[in-house]
Amino acid sequence: EGQGQGQVVTCSGTRRDGSIRVVRSGVAFDERASLPLPGVKAMWSLHASGCGGGGGGSGGGVAPARLVLSFVSETRLLAMARDEEEGDHLAEVEEGGGFDTESATVFAASLAGGAAIVQATSRCLLLLDAASLAQLGVWSP
Repeated sequence: EGQGQGQVVTCSGTRRDGSIRVVRSGVAFDERASLPLPGVKAMWSLHASGCGGGGGGSGGGVAPARLVLSFVSETRLLAMARDEEEGDHLAEVEEGGGFDTESATVFAASLAGGAAIVQATSRCLLLLDAASLAQLGVWSP
């Protein structure tokens, strides 16, 4: 009663066989999107604060769930977006704020219950606000 159906969103597979899947009650897979991602060396999922991994983007300053894609010499940041034509879909975040998109990411994670993000590259270690992607701190060797 009023509980709704639980679901888990996963990034499954590797390289060109990767996909995003939704698992409901552990019974079946419902593939929502499949992206050819040639050249991806690593991928991390970043959850939003207060939503345990889901993401909307329309409620009370909560950042949408994001995917970090690391390539040989750059990083791309994807987030869930919604529009009337396509509905919910993944879109590249064009304005990355303090997020370093010009070098490969070697590690990325959500911190403080999703309120902050840490990104490690060969150039620096960044601490970012999850909602605005503003830099909260930076360390470089």
